[in-house]
Amino acid sequence: MIKRVDYYSFEALEEDDEALNKHDVVTVVHDRGWSRADIVCDCKSWKTALRRFFRGLGYDRTFAGWEEGLIESCENGYFTMNDFRMADGKANPYPSWAYGVEQLDSGYWYVFLNVKTA
Repeated sequence: MIKRVDYYSFEALEEDDEALNKHDVVTVVHDRGWSRADIVCDCKSWKTALRRFFRGLGYDRTFAGWEEGLIESCENGYFTMNDFRMADGKANPYPSWAYGVEQLDSGYWYVFLNVKTA
C-alpha cells in the first residue's frame, strides 16, 4: 500500500529523516505557493510507477487531471517537462508546473509533479 505524507515546508521534510529514505511513500510539500509531490518506487515500468504515484496521492484537487496527461506525454517520449520557458525561448515569468519520470540506476523509478497553487 502506498502511503502519503504531507509537509508544509521543505524544512519540515528535511527534519524527517525517515521520510527521506523510504520507498513507496508519496511525499507532498506545500511551500511558497507550490505543491510538490514525489515518490521513489520499485517497479518494472514507468506506467506502474505513475499508477502508484497517483494512487498514493489519492483524490487531491491540486493534482486532479494530471494522470492522463502524464501517461500520454510519457507514451510520446516526454518523460520530463515544465513550463519554465515560453515558445520564444524566454523565461516564463509565471511558471506553474513541472513533472518528471525517471528510472534510477538501482531499478527504482522516481516520479515528481510540481504544481503552482498560489
